[in-house]
Amino acid sequence: MFVATCPALPGCVSHVRTRVEATENIREAIEGYLRSLRKHSEPVPRSILEEVIEIPADEIADGFRPRGRQNTPIGRIRAR
Repeated sequence: MFVATCPALPGCVSHVRTRVEATENIREAIEGYLRSLRKHSEPVPRSILEEVIEIPADEIADGFRPRGRQNTPIGRIRAR
């Protein structure tokens, strides 16, 4: 499972099975969100600088993930 978010746009989130889908879906969500803001004459929020660090599960705890998923990230650290 991949989760893509846009912290500057509350509620703009995509939960999907692949990284490609996450990228495509969050792009569409952001575009739709911005169109809606413009349509309703709402201001566009300022951007937020954020860094995401992914750590593969097998680097932290062998066997923590189900078989076949050893290289999937188990967490993210966000610096705001």
